[in-house]
Amino acid sequence: MQIAQKSIFEAPLERPELSPGIRIGHGWHAAGTNASWSRSSKAQLMISAEEFPTPIALRIRLCLFNAGPDRPRTLRTLSPGHEPTVVTVSTPEPVAVRVRTPQHAPGAVATPISFMLDTLDSPFLAGYSADERLLGLSITEIKTGVPEMTFPLDVTASGNGAPVLTRGWSSPEESGSWTVGPTAILHLPGELSPGCATELIAEADALPRPEGEPPLEVDICDEDKVLATWRFTSGAEGAGPTGQWRCALPDWCDNTDRRFTLEIRNPRSPAELGINTDNRPLGLRLKRLSLSD
Repeated sequence: MQIAQKSIFEAPLERPELSPGIRIGHGWHAAGTNASWSRSSKAQLMISAEEFPTPIALRIRLCLFNAGPDRPRTLRTLSPGHEPTVVTVSTPEPVAVRVRTPQHAPGAVATPISFMLDTLDSPFLAGYSADERLLGLSITEIKTGVPEMTFPLDVTASGNGAPVLTRGWSSPEESGSWTVGPTAILHLPGELSPGCATELIAEADALPRPEGEPPLEVDICDEDKVLATWRFTSGAEGAGPTGQWRCALPDWCDNTDRRFTLEIRNPRSPAELGINTDNRPLGLRLKRLSLSD
């Protein structure tokens, strides 16, 4: 039997580089320069020993085909030299997984990170199209050298949590970070998800206000839904113990990013309140974020 020139039997499967030093390995459908979808219950990324001689943190965003509340998927990630991570995903939206690059064996050129799924599905069986391929996961983003963040998040100048303050915040100070203006964004990456219903606890206060001054009011919003309203009358008055303000998170069960908008009413500047000459319209001062046990 003659095989045509440059047939798929002669040409090796190309292993595109998704990020410097990171290529797709076994277990993927071919798709040009993209990893596309995994085709088996175990798919691998090959991590270059030259590019990553020692372990560093990666944040990998990925989608699980046809995952949903009634179709949860269990994803196990294994990087040699580290404890495996296991997450249950019940959304088709991108989720974030934090993993460290492998500890390479002596002389290794590259070492795989393995992603293991309990279930695959096909667009045909799901009723979406005539595509009969079994699909598992698709990688949408890889970030290297991401800061190590775990709760509690300290958002003071010496803390580790400043990256979650994405817009409408002052630069972190030793006493905390201030909201500036009527809106601020708090972006919690998906790998911080506790995997269950929980409560966000903010250690925060505000500038002291004289008698008769309207209170500072802060709505914690998730898209168009107000999850909590915090009212500051004089400093931390009205808060729980040690100035703690609480916001229920009943559904942070997937490793999806959570982006909260803080809508701030009645911010005041220190100059307006006769404290100093600072003219910034300040709202709350956030010091620390944690989750309830």
